[in-house]
Amino acid sequence: MTDTETADLVRLLDRLAVRALVLAAVCVPAGLTTVAMALGFVGCGLLFAPVGRRRVTPAGGPAAPGPPGSTAPDRGPRGGSPG
Repeated sequence: MTDTETADLVRLLDRLAVRALVLAAVCVPAGLTTVAMALGFVGCGLLFAPVGRRRVTPAGGPAAPGPPGSTAPDRGPRGGSPG
């Protein structure tokens, strides 16, 4: 993600979080406490969600890189397969 995309994403998440929190505040006097609590949790989650750069991997590649210097193929668990 570029810096402008990250800033746009943060701005969008903040706007959605504020809307959820305002809607939660409106639901409390209406007597919808469970809905208000759920919207409050969603609003806080969106407000404090960490936004950072994500590593993009190729479709057929491993999800996590192997240890440095390791070029040997994975042979499975130690001791072989149970028989």
